This record gives sequence, structure tokens and C-alpha cells, in this order.
Amino acid sequence: PKTITVWHSHCDEVKELPKGFRRTATNATCSIQAMEYAARPLFGVQFHPELFDQEHPDGRKILENFLRLG
Repeated sequence: PKTITVWHSHCDEVKELPKGFRRTATNATCSIQAMEYAARPLFGVQFHPELFDQEHPDGRKILENFLRLG
């Protein structure tokens, strides 16, 4: 979906994309919430997909999708 709900709790953030990466998620607090490397399956997130519950359900699906890639 275009919008997901995940656990987000941090003070550090990536301000610029590293060379070869593209932004795949953003929010009002952090302009780079997720990114992927164009040349190989390398991903980064600045939220906590491993912390999911009824209020933040989408982290589980993100982890499931990631594990299917391998």
C-alpha cells in the first residue's frame, strides 16, 4: 500500500542518500525512512519493522517480504 504504519522511534537519521541508493519511503519526521541500492538487493530502514503489534501492524509484512527475497 501507499501508506503503512510502523514503529518509529529514533533521534538519528540519514540526511542524504548514499551514492547508488534511492529513497523508497518517507514521512513528515524523516525524509529518508527507507532506501534501496539499485545494483543489488541491499535495503535500509530507519524504523523498526521487528516491533509490530495491532497499532503498528505493517512491520511484520515488511519482514515477511524481505525474507522471501532471500
